[in-house]
Amino acid sequence: MEENYVPSLLASFYHSLPHVNITFQFVNSTFNPRSDIYLESLGVAASVPAVWLLFTLLVLLSYLLSRCCDKQLRQGRSLYCHRWVLGVTAFICSATVAVGLYGNDDVHNASVRFSSTLRAVQHNIDAVRDHSQSLKLNLETQSFPLADRLTEVVEGKLLANVTIQRLATELLHKTTANINRSTDDMNLLYERLMPTSPLPPFLTIFDAVELYRWPITMGLLSVFILLCLILIFGVVRRIRCLLVMFAVFGLLMIIISWCTASIYIALAMAMGDACVDPAGVVERLVANQYGADIADYYMRCPIDGVVKESGPLNTFVRQARLNIEKSEQLVAEFAVLAEIHYSPKDVQPSLDKLTRSLKTATQNLATLAGLVDCAPIHRRYLDILDVTCRKALFGLTFMLGSAVGAGLLFTILVWVDSHVWIYLRKRKGYLQVAEADPFLPLSSSAGSSSRGAQGGSLSRPSLNPPQTYSSAGTYPGRHAHYRHTHTPPQTPPFPGTMNGRGSHNRHEQASAPPLLLGPNNGQYPTLSKSCKTLESSDFY
Repeated sequence: MEENYVPSLLASFYHSLPHVNITFQFVNSTFNPRSDIYLESLGVAASVPAVWLLFTLLVLLSYLLSRCCDKQLRQGRSLYCHRWVLGVTAFICSATVAVGLYGNDDVHNASVRFSSTLRAVQHNIDAVRDHSQSLKLNLETQSFPLADRLTEVVEGKLLANVTIQRLATELLHKTTANINRSTDDMNLLYERLMPTSPLPPFLTIFDAVELYRWPITMGLLSVFILLCLILIFGVVRRIRCLLVMFAVFGLLMIIISWCTASIYIALAMAMGDACVDPAGVVERLVANQYGADIADYYMRCPIDGVVKESGPLNTFVRQARLNIEKSEQLVAEFAVLAEIHYSPKDVQPSLDKLTRSLKTATQNLATLAGLVDCAPIHRRYLDILDVTCRKALFGLTFMLGSAVGAGLLFTILVWVDSHVWIYLRKRKGYLQVAEADPFLPLSSSAGSSSRGAQGGSLSRPSLNPPQTYSSAGTYPGRHAHYRHTHTPPQTPPFPGTMNGRGSHNRHEQASAPPLLLGPNNGQYPTLSKSCKTLESSDFY
């Protein structure tokens, strides 16, 4: 099945990206994490978003300094188009960040499957090692001592038939030799898997990173979407403080977006290089640990049964199983001779125990043969290829595109938002009424200070107060109080005079009854402020 594997388009694309060192010279793009030159090429690729980030920050800083230092900012500028640009761009940015959430979920699911599959592979390796060690101990502590004891009994008791005795001794010696060879095979199998596997520490670090990476990424992207919604609300409501807040946090979001893009591009290139030739990568990694023959066998897993049984680990199990089965046959032949020529108390119960021990060893070897078979490991290998080179790489591409798109859109948002909030002013309140305005009523403070002297009623001086004259022809001073209506002139006879010609007898005037001169107390109403006071001489 491995021959049918075809690299995906994404893997081929990332593998085709230029791999250059720090001097911009092309290097080998074969995945090799142990090569410093290869790691340097990934670092150069990751520095491209970082350089763009520095350029973006310099441009934004220059713009903000130019706007803040401009003392001729025009008031009341039309920001209608800018607000529309902010709203639409913020909505698109929210959708772009949501794509990153989808990619992050895909990467997380693929990482969980990748970790569980590698743990199953490690569990299989541990099971083979443990079974081989256990079988070796059982042969050494049970089967071999029983066969050796029966040999001592046969050699110590002479039979009349020397041929039968020699045959019985030969059968037990062959049984002991076969048991020793089986023990040696199990020991060789255990030694092939004895080196400490790098998978457990790698999986521990991988799981710890994924445990924090997934929720932190989800939280950051959710905060990005929330800030975009806050910006839309601030634009609609023209809330200046929200626009200022987004301008500050927007710079931080730009930095985070481009930094994550640097990490994603390096990971994507490394995964693309590995997924173009996964068998070669696994062989290079496993060869130093267990040998190239083991890596090649489990990566390709031949279908032919004969070739399949000739695997590097299968050989030890097959030889040990043949030796144990031959030992069972030898013990069965010896049991026939012992039943005729030896007393049961001499060979029992050691003979029955040896038979059961060899039968148990045969069953354990059958289980061990299933564990060393390449089919289960090869299926897990294909599963790892599927989750790594397809699902994980696909989700990582979404995250990379989301990070790059969000970085560009946040740059536009911060730029336009800074332009808007600098020119945006608070809404003006209601117009204040001028106290000297003759057409609008006074404020409460002005009205309370100009209360009239009569009856506590309110009076208001006009800009051009009417000029009236008293009976003596004098003009009242500026401290006099005026009403809204004109004061009608006095009519004769005037108070304090005798027929309008002066008073010579105040007592007579004081004792005289008041004259009823009409509803206006003897005064003629007038409609013009320019009318003068009428005197008695005007009538005669």
